[in-house]
Amino acid sequence: MAANNSANNYFTQQVATLDSLLYKLRCYRDPQRVRTDIVEILRNIPSLQPKAGTLARGQQANNTQILCLSGTIPIFYNGAQYNIPISLWIIEAYPFSPPICYVTPTADMIIKPRHRHVDSSGMCYLPYLSNWNPNNCNLVGLVGTLSKVFGQDPPVRAQAPSQPPSQPAQPATPPQQTYPPQTASPSPTPTKSSVPPPQSQPGYPQPSYSQPPSYGAQPTGGYPQPSYTQPPPQYPGPTNPPPTSLPPNQPFEDPATVAKRNAVRSATERIQIRLPDFYAATTKDIDQLMLKTSELDDRNRQLDMEKMRLEADRNKFDSDVESLAKSFDDISAWLDVNDSNQSQSGVDIDVITEPKDILSKQLLQLVAEDATIEDTLYYLDKKLNSGGLPLDTYLKSVRQLSTEQFLKRATIRKIHERQRSARP
Repeated sequence: MAANNSANNYFTQQVATLDSLLYKLRCYRDPQRVRTDIVEILRNIPSLQPKAGTLARGQQANNTQILCLSGTIPIFYNGAQYNIPISLWIIEAYPFSPPICYVTPTADMIIKPRHRHVDSSGMCYLPYLSNWNPNNCNLVGLVGTLSKVFGQDPPVRAQAPSQPPSQPAQPATPPQQTYPPQTASPSPTPTKSSVPPPQSQPGYPQPSYSQPPSYGAQPTGGYPQPSYTQPPPQYPGPTNPPPTSLPPNQPFEDPATVAKRNAVRSATERIQIRLPDFYAATTKDIDQLMLKTSELDDRNRQLDMEKMRLEADRNKFDSDVESLAKSFDDISAWLDVNDSNQSQSGVDIDVITEPKDILSKQLLQLVAEDATIEDTLYYLDKKLNSGGLPLDTYLKSVRQLSTEQFLKRATIRKIHERQRSARP
């Protein structure tokens, strides 16, 4: 019961640390998925600890701090349990891009040369990473695959002790000495009193901790063969091909093949590092193109509306032209008929419409001038409203024309009164 309480308290502290780091970083596109996956791996592997750090990517260091899970993962090699120190860097594009995994050997370890899945810098290469799918892959599956692969071919081995100068040169095979099951990791790991024993870790069955026996040098090289009989567990993850470490009596690989493989790995690393930036730039370009497409659609709709309005105006103008043409034909026909009647009757319209006396002539002239002034005032108003006439000029002209119009209308009224008085 006490062990379970201790495990629960430690897990709660780990989750609190994770939430604090996520709140400070704020660099992830899907922080909820990042938290869910990390909480799940912390529940399965309590030896991993979350922290924030800066990852040197390629030849340049990125100043952006990201999450790192540092600690050890358990493996079973020939029935014995060992702990491999690793660091899982959760990049900003996770889970759309895979994490970057490093094996971080301690001072008494070295990375195994020519390892199939780990290069000289400790970076891990797995089909699980190269075929990463955010819908099906997660940190638990990655650690399970690492445990399975490293259980078949461990990526580290014990550091070879220095030899006196008087002894003859020895082969590059390190002495066959086991490293303790609980290896130190680059970051501090919880003590045994605060971490549940390996048997209580869900998802990763482990045997009881016991110190493996020491082994002397063996002539055949490779890892020690302890007498443990417990079979290694089966972890979830994709099936990987068997390791390709060289036997002692087999010559080294062709340097050209090694250089080609290292070049492929280096290119893969650079591409993985550039993928988040490429994804961000591509997303920004797509957003800009979508915005421009929306603007073009709006302009197309405006052009269609303008085209419909112009089409309606053209139809109206065509109808007006037809109506005016018909009216013109009717007036022309009426004039032809009336001109013929006038010529037959001998009546001259100009003669019969001529005023008979001086007052009538004066009245006709005054009415025409009053109508002219009225039209002038109308066009002055239009010119003022359109901004083509200054206000002072408008007021001066209106005052002058209004005075003249008043006099003419007064004269017209007097002429009407005189004509009415002259009638019998």
